[in-house]
Amino acid sequence: MAKLQSLDPNTPMFAQFKEKTGPIVLANTFIVPKERTESFLALFRRQAEFMKA
Repeated sequence: MAKLQSLDPNTPMFAQFKEKTGPIVLANTFIVPKERTESFLALFRRQAEFMKA
């Protein structure tokens, strides 16, 4: 289950969404069991290519 969490309590993520002054940076953290690392990276790379397109 995905969990949205602000990394900086002084600048909450949802407050940043309301700003109209420029880009925001979203940092995703993934916890992957060691035995699934390769399959995770393969899927992550495919999704990254899709998002670039």
